[in-house]
Amino acid sequence: MNTGSDQSNQRTGARSTIAGIAALAMLFVFAPALRAAPEAVSPGTGLHMDPAKVVGSGKCAECHKAEDNAWQHTHHFATFTALPKEKRAKEIADAMGLEGGIRRNGTCLNCHFTVQNKEGAATPVAGVSCESCHGAAKDWLTLHNDYGQGKTRETESADHKKKRHDDADATGMIRKDRVSLIAANCYSCHTVPNQDLVNKGGHKAGSDLELVAWSQGEVRHNYLVNQAKNAVETPQRKRVLYVVGQATDLEFSLRGAQKITEKGAYRDAMLARVRNATTKLDEVLKKVKIAEYDQVLAGIPRAENGQLKLSKDLLAALPDKLAAASQAFVASNDGAALDGVDELLPKDAKGSAQP
Repeated sequence: MNTGSDQSNQRTGARSTIAGIAALAMLFVFAPALRAAPEAVSPGTGLHMDPAKVVGSGKCAECHKAEDNAWQHTHHFATFTALPKEKRAKEIADAMGLEGGIRRNGTCLNCHFTVQNKEGAATPVAGVSCESCHGAAKDWLTLHNDYGQGKTRETESADHKKKRHDDADATGMIRKDRVSLIAANCYSCHTVPNQDLVNKGGHKAGSDLELVAWSQGEVRHNYLVNQAKNAVETPQRKRVLYVVGQATDLEFSLRGAQKITEKGAYRDAMLARVRNATTKLDEVLKKVKIAEYDQVLAGIPRAENGQLKLSKDLLAALPDKLAAASQAFVASNDGAALDGVDELLPKDAKGSAQP
């Protein structure tokens, strides 16, 4: 089910905010355009979802009825019918010269809708849905449901469960344990890496997404622990979500900054996002030592005041390194030793979850 949105992840030495903003701005204005950023390393990000492999939320709902019900009470669900009618959406589409409405343009479809092949055409069939966040399901749906002959989820052997998960992962499923990939799906859309869409269309450059608050709010659909209750995540998992969220925020802010080629609202917003994301990640790494991120950031040049010295080479390399660090961090951490970040965790959730 959906943990994504409107749609690859930190530090020793001096830790502080982003540096050289003025100098960097000049770099972006007068240097040749930076090479296009590689898309998220996750094979299942919304940007890479193959309409030919989308099965639709109805298939998920056959087994995940409670999760489907929770989704139907979210903005992600309502997007399908509500967004095309919004005045602001029409204004952005007009400014961008997008004919036929936002459901007919890839610029909008990638993040705001789930697209499926129907009668040979890529057709929006839902808002931000299960597959937007967990990956197009055609190749993994059967694997995901196979607990072994005569077995149920409760009686499945440990060996079979591991193989089932490995096989599903290999075919594009993004299970809830794959936190770094889910985060990449969220930030790939909640950070808008489209300069024209912002400068020309007037679209926001992104959302003020924080992974714990947003995942524990209206999009929460955690019924695996207790089929009758939408469970809040454990403190340990919240710590992992928070750390990965800050790292992924920086990763995708840097990916967005890679695309700056001119002065304007997009440049200003992306540099601000990089600055803010760096500050928040610095706060995390002052509270707890995390080797995966420290190793990535240890050799990055800093100004005398401790700020990062951004450059084209840094912007080209650092996002992928952060993505790999986040995946390694999730694989080796269950959150038990991260209690130092507890005071940084948000107190409130983004919207109300279903019971």
